[in-house]
Amino acid sequence: MERSDPHAERSNARIRRLLETSLSPFLLPAAQGIYLLGSGAWRVVDVVPMEVDLEVPVVHPIAARVWYVQKRMRIRQPVTGAGCLLSGLP
Repeated sequence: MERSDPHAERSNARIRRLLETSLSPFLLPAAQGIYLLGSGAWRVVDVVPMEVDLEVPVVHPIAARVWYVQKRMRIRQPVTGAGCLLSGLP
């Protein structure tokens, strides 16, 4: 019997609520991406379902920091499952 992750369920519910209420009036066809301000309410793994649903890149603060550090140190080590920012490092 497979157990579900309660944190993931709360996170998925939060994403659905965000998509249905908060973001829908602000998303225009011209939007190039979304930045999630603050790392306390979101996990990096929450980015992937949001990118799929919204069809635009979603940037998490921790993922942005990892991207910046890798770029400054000239390290190119892509990370899968953390959104398009880290999967396609420069």
